[in-house]
Amino acid sequence: MSKEINKTNALGMLLSAGNECGILSQKKSDNIDYDIVYYCIPEEERCSYGTNKEEQCLTFMKNNPDIFGELDLSEHFDFSTDDSVLDYIVFVITMRLGLENIAYKGGYILNKLIPNTRKTYDVDFSIARKELYEDVKIALGEIGNILINKGIIDNYKIKDDISETSSGGIKFIKDNTTILGADVGLHSLGYGITSIRLDFIDVNRFAVERSLSDKISVICSRKRFRRVKDLYDTYMLISLYNINGNILTECLSHRDVNFELMPIDETVIVQLKNAYDKLTLGSPERDSLKPDFKEVYLLVINFISGCKECADREWSSERKVWKWD
Repeated sequence: MSKEINKTNALGMLLSAGNECGILSQKKSDNIDYDIVYYCIPEEERCSYGTNKEEQCLTFMKNNPDIFGELDLSEHFDFSTDDSVLDYIVFVITMRLGLENIAYKGGYILNKLIPNTRKTYDVDFSIARKELYEDVKIALGEIGNILINKGIIDNYKIKDDISETSSGGIKFIKDNTTILGADVGLHSLGYGITSIRLDFIDVNRFAVERSLSDKISVICSRKRFRRVKDLYDTYMLISLYNINGNILTECLSHRDVNFELMPIDETVIVQLKNAYDKLTLGSPERDSLKPDFKEVYLLVINFISGCKECADREWSSERKVWKWD
């Protein structure tokens, strides 16, 4: 019998058994019958999911959100750091909405692509359809209640609505101070999307080129002084990743980028340097590794200057130049 048939039959058995004994309706994974889940996993794949039966079952469930998305697996997550809490938020949101409905971006993804860059205190993601935000709010409320029960936060505030010009999301509050959060945007997911394997689940994310198109739009606008982190992020990405000019051109076509506002005026450069020098990366260790403004500025301006006509070209992170494919 083929692997696919084995898997299909096993999943059918799980659903049947789950409906009969209420396994899938339980909110605590303590009540999961691991024997049933275990037989869902093709025998030749089990070792790839972990070293023991429970680990294999939990990993398999995390990788099949359409079936196991309603289960609360919070007891299997570490909540000891801000980053681990953000990981849990990503896991729950992805399990609830499904991979095709969501894409992550921003500082959270930057830290997954380039570990130990600037510290982030929220998760940024986009959804493609406004009606999905109702499901997002339910999931965010569930997360908030779990964090309250664990003593991590005191309360939370969820934005009621979302639009193309106004983001939704949640603020997690401790001692009257927002400590963590999630920012939800309403954007097309029809271009510039790829995937990344996290420690606990596969997720969709903005491609580096799409992230850069957003940051270029900011740098070439008057927002650059209050969002100087985008200058730093751009430098980090183009220092370590080759950039596909065709993909970047497509992503830029969806943004209203005014290259005439590129920061090349002397007065603007001085203001930008002052803002950059005040940028903190979240810890003394990270701040000590922050590159000098002049190095960052010159490389980013060189990169953006070539973005205006980068189709059929590639940015070389090694040579730090645009080159023809």
